[in-house]
Amino acid sequence: MKKIIAFNLLFFVIALPVFAGNIKNINVPFTVQAPDGWYAPFDEACEESATVMLDNYYKGNTHINNPKAEILDIVEIENNLWGFDKDTNAHQMTHIINNYFPFEADTKTDPSLIAIKNEIDNNQPVLVPVYGRGLHNPNFRGAGPIYHVVIIKGYDDTRRQFITNEPGTIHGHDWRYGYDEMMNAIHDLNYGDQQSGDKIAIFTHKDIRHSGWSDADKDGYSKDEEIKYGTSLKDSNSRPSSGSKSYEGNLLRSFNDTRVFLIQKGIKHHVRSAEKLFSLGYSWTDLQFVDQKILDNIPFGNSL
Repeated sequence: MKKIIAFNLLFFVIALPVFAGNIKNINVPFTVQAPDGWYAPFDEACEESATVMLDNYYKGNTHINNPKAEILDIVEIENNLWGFDKDTNAHQMTHIINNYFPFEADTKTDPSLIAIKNEIDNNQPVLVPVYGRGLHNPNFRGAGPIYHVVIIKGYDDTRRQFITNEPGTIHGHDWRYGYDEMMNAIHDLNYGDQQSGDKIAIFTHKDIRHSGWSDADKDGYSKDEEIKYGTSLKDSNSRPSSGSKSYEGNLLRSFNDTRVFLIQKGIKHHVRSAEKLFSLGYSWTDLQFVDQKILDNIPFGNSL
């Protein structure tokens, strides 16, 4: 009898979930989506407020000084792009982030619990569109929102809970949702049948290698350059001061022209072959993409 009990105890220990006891919580600054009242557009601003929180996190801020103004900035962008700001889906949120913010986002279909936890382990919060009423948050008014957006920023394996920034309530900082509850609630925007929306999450990261070329405000400066010089990605009137930018010694190409130019002493020289490029000590990784009007403002020199 003792041997049987000992064997059963051993089996119980071996069968414990591998994640038992692990806990992680990223310090993402919080704002409720309606900082001073539940009126338009803030009553529908869960997507915008979540993006604001992520933006401040990736900028290293521990507090959001003016969340109302930052939310309204995104509302304005959405209205300029699409003519509406209410209910943006995962791909639209990703577009906004990749074009107007100094971090990057990717949509992931059918995200697993392990995949989301791996992002958290790498200090990369995850943005999830959800069927809001499936979260059963007691702080929601009525049954809660049909479509909603939440930031997953931590997990607690002992309690099998995600730790979130929940913009839909003033009590949303470090709000916890059960693993199963959250995973079942994840659904992208789907009018008429939100519970059948695609299973999509938005993974975020500091690396902007896939979006650094973008120039959403069309001021001639890429996202990489705007970040480097501390200018706004959203305002075409915010540009580097005169003399702060130089392309001397750089290899440049515009987005709509296959020609590659080497800038020497303020002159652009067409590099006619890859062999010549390599002989000059450059490689394709040195190539920078710029707006055509930047190249137009640099005088031509001899071809190389």
